[in-house]
Amino acid sequence: MSTFSNLTDTPRVDRDLLGIDKYKEGLKRFLMSAQTPLTVAIQGEWGSGKTTLMNFLRQELCTDSEGYYGVWINTWEYGLMMDASSTLTNIITAIINQVIEVIEQENSDDAAQLKKKAKSFITRVSKVALKTSANMTIGSGAGDVVDSMFETEQSETGVRQLRDELQSTINHFIAQNPQKGFIFFIDDLDRINPPVAVQILELLKNLFDLDNCIFLLAIDYDVVVKGLEPKFGKKTMENEREFRSFFEKIIQLPFSMPVNNYEVQSFLIDNLKQLRLINDNVSEAQTILIEEIGLLTVGKNPRAIKRLMNAISLVKCINDVGTQQDEVAEIINFFLLSVQISYPQIYNVLAHYPNFVGWDNELEVEYQLFDKEDDLDLQGEEEDWKQILFKLCRKDFFLQARYAAIVRLFERIEEFCKEQKVSLEDTLRQGLELSSVTSVGDAVETTKAKKDFSKFAFQGGSYNKGRLVNQVIKAYVKENPGITFSELEDAFPAEIQGSLGVITSKENAEQIYKRTGHKRYYIKPNELVKVADGKVATCNQWAVGNIESFVNHVNKMGLSGFTIQNS
Repeated sequence: MSTFSNLTDTPRVDRDLLGIDKYKEGLKRFLMSAQTPLTVAIQGEWGSGKTTLMNFLRQELCTDSEGYYGVWINTWEYGLMMDASSTLTNIITAIINQVIEVIEQENSDDAAQLKKKAKSFITRVSKVALKTSANMTIGSGAGDVVDSMFETEQSETGVRQLRDELQSTINHFIAQNPQKGFIFFIDDLDRINPPVAVQILELLKNLFDLDNCIFLLAIDYDVVVKGLEPKFGKKTMENEREFRSFFEKIIQLPFSMPVNNYEVQSFLIDNLKQLRLINDNVSEAQTILIEEIGLLTVGKNPRAIKRLMNAISLVKCINDVGTQQDEVAEIINFFLLSVQISYPQIYNVLAHYPNFVGWDNELEVEYQLFDKEDDLDLQGEEEDWKQILFKLCRKDFFLQARYAAIVRLFERIEEFCKEQKVSLEDTLRQGLELSSVTSVGDAVETTKAKKDFSKFAFQGGSYNKGRLVNQVIKAYVKENPGITFSELEDAFPAEIQGSLGVITSKENAEQIYKRTGHKRYYIKPNELVKVADGKVATCNQWAVGNIESFVNHVNKMGLSGFTIQNS
């Protein structure tokens, strides 16, 4: 059997890798005995399998002599580089021409009159479209283009005449043949501008709501909502009924892709085996981890999973030119590529700062994650990197909703590296050198980070630079009860850090944050240090130079139990 290095995005109908046969078969049976006219919306996000389902239905319903005649329209193809009016005209023409072609193939005379009426109508509509496109933008309100194309009495008469001719021709043709009627498959409505997609729906309702005809529309309700916003405004609780009424006026039956029931674990593993990215003897632990990473990133979207598979296959081909990867490297590559495809903003940060468990205030400054008006620190989160990740995610609605999944994803990789006794930073950095070739946008530097994320061992704990200082000061105050602010400052002179000093008062630290929006000191209650005459905030602005001075200073103090080591 031939093996391939990639998976195509061409919809497959011969295998049920997602385990949804009963839904496909159920919809097929429904359509076989459905009364007409009927319009069905096949709903689902981009890449969820709408085209695959419609291909299956066309194969099952449109090849048997007792089935239907099939007409397939890719709206994106007919609207490519076109304005709204031209797109609509192209789609009218395509649908009618395909109906005529079917009728002509059966050696019927019915096509002649229809062709004559259609030619006259399309010529008139095309002239209106040219005029309309000069005065309207692609973002015009829903129905505006349709109304403009059919606004005159002559046009209205033309629409009725063409509808009547279509209905008469189809009725007569179906009466002479064993097929039940026509099924029109209208695909890729989610790939065109939403207002235009809505206008297509109105067009189909006005012109093609015919007996012996079923329309299957690949469109999600959310696309309709976006397309109607120019007319109704943003959807709210008050106007939601208007959006839904429009949808229900055109769509008699919504069918949502059963994404939650997809057997994505099997789909993922089967595709990895098909591409020889894992072998049949893969360990159970590795399989579980791969499945979990997949669910936390690409989720249940078949197109995203295929894209991930292809990226992994390419990286493997590149790596095979050099040295063979071990199991750890394969898992890390899978993790990085999954993040790259699902969360590109997070991947770009990771590419520059691979040691995510060391993410701290320095990265917060680098990416300007401060919120002057509202401190959104997560209560109860002790690990700095989770705080930083939260602040990265809160700037994007999608990432904000996926924050918990991203945290779990990163935790699993940290656990995996600990189990394998490998360096998280080194392992990720090596993987990033390969994964960067499939990144969308500018290439990212992965050989060295912009900042230093060194860890330091102190009294049994491991800390980044700012946290180390905080812990040392806390420990020193504990060993010296009754110490005052000035005495503590004498023990840790300001020049060790530089312009900000090692410590300052709680009040001064809060004033700086209030004035600038930047946290230069740790000011949360559990971070403050209590001395005899108040509370002290420790500085979090430490780089390679001044942290070295601090470590040297502490070690020279010769205090019992205060030795600091670089970990």
